[in-house]
Amino acid sequence: MTRRPANQRFDDLTTPDEWPPHGEALAAAIAARMHPARRALQDYLVTQGPASVGRLARATGLAPGSVSYHVRVLAESGFVEPAPELAGDTRESWWRAVARPLTWDAASFGEGSAGRLLGDAASDANLTYLLDAVRRWRAAPSVQDWQAQVSDALVMATVEQLRDFEERLSALLDEWTTECRRSQGESVERAPRRPVRVVSLVFPEAAHHG
Repeated sequence: MTRRPANQRFDDLTTPDEWPPHGEALAAAIAARMHPARRALQDYLVTQGPASVGRLARATGLAPGSVSYHVRVLAESGFVEPAPELAGDTRESWWRAVARPLTWDAASFGEGSAGRLLGDAASDANLTYLLDAVRRWRAAPSVQDWQAQVSDALVMATVEQLRDFEERLSALLDEWTTECRRSQGESVERAPRRPVRVVSLVFPEAAHHG
C-alpha cells in the first residue's frame, strides 16, 4: 500500500469544533489527558516544541506505535495537532502542542454520572502525576539559580474570597505564561531555559470534628 504524503495523512482526523468542551466532549477530553503516557507526550511537546513520532518515542521510552496512537487521541480532543510541514519525508509524522487549558468541577456532570466518576478519577490521576513530578524534582541534583519556591497558607475565608483568590491566581499565571512564551519566540537568548512547572491547588480544609 502506498503511504500517504505527510500533508494528507490526517485528513480523516476529527478535532473539536469549540473550546472549552462540554458534555460528552468534555468527558472525552478528560479521558484523553488523564493517561500518564499522553500527559508525558503533551508535556514534551509543550516544553520542547514540535517533534516527530520517533523523537517522542526516544524521549518517553514508548514504542513508536504507541506514540502514534496516543498523540492521535490527544489530537482528537484538541491538545495537539499534526505539523506535516515539518516532515522530511512520508515516513515521518510530526506533531505540535495546542495551548488549551482544561478545567472542570463537580457541576460539570450530574451526581453519580459516568462523567462525574471520570472527572473524579482524572483529578486523582492528576494529583498523582504532579506528585510524581515533585518527587523527581526533589530527587534530582540541585542546580544553582534554579531553586524552587514552595509556599502555603491556611486562613479563614469566605466563598467569595476563595473565588476571588482563584481568579487572581489564574490571571497572574496566564499573564506570566504568555510573557514567557512570547519572549521565547521573539528572540535568540543566551540565558538558558528549563521547563518550569507551576502547581496551584486552592481548596477548603475538611471540617474538624470533635
